[in-house]
Amino acid sequence: SGHCELFASSMAILLRLGGVPSRLVAGFRVSRDPVGDVLTVRQSDAHAWVEAYVPGSGWTAVDPTPKVLRMTAVTDWIR
Repeated sequence: SGHCELFASSMAILLRLGGVPSRLVAGFRVSRDPVGDVLTVRQSDAHAWVEAYVPGSGWTAVDPTPKVLRMTAVTDWIR
């Protein structure tokens, strides 16, 4: 368990230990559609991920954060 900064920093360190150039990137991941010409970016859109250098491809974004951090039971949905 944890949040994106923990997963990303751990992956960047492991990649570097393995000899792969990597960097931690922090920014915003916006998945909402704009309304007209306005795009709202919220604090909840903040995210961290890793970029690893792949020879021939350059810096490649990798997101080690799991999509689901906790498995929920059916009874959780009922509550």
